[in-house]
Amino acid sequence: MISWMDRLKLEIASAISISENAQLLNADLQQVSRVRWLALQSLKEGAGVQQVSVRVVDADSPDGHDLLEDDFDDQTQYRYRLVCVKAPIDGVLRFFLLNSFRNIVERDPVSVEMADTVFIGDLRSKVETAGILLLPWGDQPTIVSENRALRSPREFINDATGSLVVPASVGPWIPGGDSEAHQALFGRDFGRRLALALPTSITKNGAGNLVALSDFKRKVSAEIEDQSNPVWTDHTLAETLIAAAKWVYADGTDVENRHSILAAEIARSFPKVTGWGAGLQATLENALDSARIAYRLHLYDKSIDALKLMSDLRKGLADDVKSVSTQTSTLSAGLWRDAAVAFGAVALKSLTASMGILILAVTAIYLTVSWYLNMRVASDAVAAISSNERVFRTKLYGPILADNEYYELAGNRYNAVIGEFYRYRRLVSLVYWSSIVLVCALAIWPHKVEIGSFAECANNHIARYVGRAFMPDAVPFLPFGCGDI
Repeated sequence: MISWMDRLKLEIASAISISENAQLLNADLQQVSRVRWLALQSLKEGAGVQQVSVRVVDADSPDGHDLLEDDFDDQTQYRYRLVCVKAPIDGVLRFFLLNSFRNIVERDPVSVEMADTVFIGDLRSKVETAGILLLPWGDQPTIVSENRALRSPREFINDATGSLVVPASVGPWIPGGDSEAHQALFGRDFGRRLALALPTSITKNGAGNLVALSDFKRKVSAEIEDQSNPVWTDHTLAETLIAAAKWVYADGTDVENRHSILAAEIARSFPKVTGWGAGLQATLENALDSARIAYRLHLYDKSIDALKLMSDLRKGLADDVKSVSTQTSTLSAGLWRDAAVAFGAVALKSLTASMGILILAVTAIYLTVSWYLNMRVASDAVAAISSNERVFRTKLYGPILADNEYYELAGNRYNAVIGEFYRYRRLVSLVYWSSIVLVCALAIWPHKVEIGSFAECANNHIARYVGRAFMPDAVPFLPFGCGDI
């Protein structure tokens, strides 16, 4: 059996024009037949369950008389208008059409912010946000969802405009699950509503434009861009605004302190001479990271100033990165120096044939000792930095910063820089040992005949002794055999 909502959709599907707001729907109908008239009367009879009243009026008549109460007359010509009036329900918005809801989001966002539940006739499945629940409007009785209200920004932001510019709630603009479904309903341009929930006060300047204020040690005053400004269509800014609003208003109950801390961080790093949206675009991500750390310090009641702690961590990271880079440069410089020594030894060997093997032997020993000392000094220095980082992470920052926050601020950079040092150290060691092997080969190459004779002699003697002891038919096992035994 076809549902009441589906019957209503059929009736308005061929309407000449449709308009709907939160209270009523008007649909101008084409010529109405007797069959359709009976269908409209049936629709009127079943509307009570939906807490909706249905009537058909003459759009050209001001009296608003319900024509459905009269008998159908084929000869009477009216400009029929179907009017559906929705009974008001506290905390509930109801729309027959999805586009009508989207229009309300754009034109009257405050009404959406004041709601707990929204029913939409052609919504296919439930959509959740941090503040409201959106449900398909079917034939079931209208129910109100559990209280999902968040603390209102109007409790913490001084609205001096006289026109209630500050959002009543940020709940509708924060996805509660499927972000794509949320975006399909609310669009992408709601970032301005979230941005209005972050300053300490909002006022108007002499030109009548909205101005956001963050009044702390550093006072920030920035004009708020209009909704049409491209800054509000920036996807990255929208995601950061959602994260900031969620952290302040939805992730805990201590909203006042979170709001004050984030506003202070925004004020501390806000660029000069820029709009509010553009300034948030440049600073909000870092300000949110800093605010989270500062709030963590507040929770642990530490006597350490949050900004000083972050400054020390970043300064320490910069110094350690510089120290590791210095050790890498030291290895590089030592490699080039020793390469020059090796090339000089090879050149000197060609000039003094009598002392050539001694020069190359000393060079090989020098390269080995130099490799060991360079590696030992650089590796000890980097190991000390790594050890200090682990100690500070465990003892100082561990009780204050979550692991993901620490790694985002410093840990990942430490790992990358130290890992790069050890990769470079392996490369330098490979070059050193290749050079040492090459120098040794150059030293013994001119004496390959003598070495071969010595190997033959040693091979013969060893083979004899082994053969006598174990194997009468023994053969040489050294690689430099020079004849039959």
